[in-house]
Amino acid sequence: MFANLIKRYPDLKLNIVGAGPERERLDEIVKTLKLEDSVSFKGQITNQEVLDLMNKSYIFILPSVAEGFGIVYAEAMKAGCITIGTKNEGIDGFIINGKNGFLVNPEEKEITKLIEEIYENKYDIEGIRKNAYKAVENLTKIFLNNEKLKQAKELEEFKQAAKLQQINMSMTRTPMTREEVMKLLDDDIIPEIRTVTTEKKKKEENE
Repeated sequence: MFANLIKRYPDLKLNIVGAGPERERLDEIVKTLKLEDSVSFKGQITNQEVLDLMNKSYIFILPSVAEGFGIVYAEAMKAGCITIGTKNEGIDGFIINGKNGFLVNPEEKEITKLIEEIYENKYDIEGIRKNAYKAVENLTKIFLNNEKLKQAKELEEFKQAAKLQQINMSMTRTPMTREEVMKLLDDDIIPEIRTVTTEKKKKEENE
């Protein structure tokens, strides 16, 4: 696919992120097609490095099968990349084909054709980028609201549990014995009681 595209668009650069068992085979293909100057294998990089790469990229493609809703799609859309995902997978529904990104079948001809159409300006790319950014912003707001609701629910549950614990403690607490009361007084844990008791005794002696 890329070999055909670069014939028409010689300035194209392909960055492949991630590691896996296909790396050795892909290396061989790149060497065979003499694409070493145009294809770069980034390997396993940090999330910040991924974001930096997205900010420098024009198109982001993840035509995976059996892929859930990967946050990487949203990150690419927010970074301004023209984002291409797979039809009938987890991202289908968040990416609206032709409106805020593109959805394709994971087939070489279909992906190649779409990229050619993008470079031939057959789509309102700036409009798609703006819609993509708005979609991510809305998703972020929904996520934050859900987190606030979750935290509020957890706080209320904690308060209810604490209240119940206090009730249980009150119901199970046994009356203090005389020895326990005297120990509290002797240890000055509640000096106010001692003071009151002493003053009362003095008053009685004076009378």
